[in-house]
Amino acid sequence: MAVGRKRHFSTAPYTTRERTRVWQDHIDESLFPTADYSPLNSDGLLARHSMSTVDDTRVHGFFLNGHIVDRVAQNTGAVGEAIFCKVVVAGGVSYSSASSMHLAGPGDVLFYDPKDPFFIGFRPGTAEVLLEIPRTLVPGDLFSKGESCIRIRGGYEGGANLGLDEYRVLLHGLTTAGGVTSDFEHRVRVVAKALTGIVAGNGARSLFVEAVRLIEQQAHDHELSTHRLALELSMSARQLNRIFQANGTTAAACIARERIQRAQTMLTATSASMTQIALSCGFGTSSNFSRAFSRSTGFSPLAYRKAHD
Repeated sequence: MAVGRKRHFSTAPYTTRERTRVWQDHIDESLFPTADYSPLNSDGLLARHSMSTVDDTRVHGFFLNGHIVDRVAQNTGAVGEAIFCKVVVAGGVSYSSASSMHLAGPGDVLFYDPKDPFFIGFRPGTAEVLLEIPRTLVPGDLFSKGESCIRIRGGYEGGANLGLDEYRVLLHGLTTAGGVTSDFEHRVRVVAKALTGIVAGNGARSLFVEAVRLIEQQAHDHELSTHRLALELSMSARQLNRIFQANGTTAAACIARERIQRAQTMLTATSASMTQIALSCGFGTSSNFSRAFSRSTGFSPLAYRKAHD
């Protein structure tokens, strides 16, 4: 089995002015060509990159400060025969294209086609693992709805999407000095198998991913329920629940989780009233919102906002 040595690169030794150029040259050579890079702070584009190959999988580890990658303005030529699988370990990543827009936090996975124009932003302190999955392992209908990127949230995939700790250990093994160990090889294979399993999927997996996508799109509607979700997917509520149970959760739990996460964001990032948040996040009334939020987080909405003020 083919195993490549670890390679490391950092912009730290360069001057602030030089960092963007040397990073662009490095990524042009090691990952994909023709992109524009814009740092978002006075340190310039401060970044570290490590990479290795195990079997047919190229795996990358990144530590990044805030910056933007733009392959919209400079999208020329094809890249390698792989789909990119980006796992956020720390910080956050935003992806946008003509067909897709996603925000990803720790534990979230983004599958995207690097041949399509895209715009990616990195929060300061972002750490991530990126795997290149051969296109031969990816179903032709992965982006069947015309999107260029799909997101799998941490926790939604049950046993298929590995825990955040597994990704942290892999990133640590890749980015630290020293040779390739048998433990590192094993972890790459485990992660690659899990992520390829998500992207390759089967009928139930595809339905699960589609159901989660519908939940994300419709969670603001207080009438969204397991029954209505099943109707939209042309199956019974019992069939739908079996699919969710196979992934370690239920449809109702995923709906509730999506609403609570949206409410948490609104409580900390906006000054919206409890009634506005209840309506925007699908709770219907402020009393329903307060009960559900307190049951899920252990805080009342007002106490949560005050604690995160």
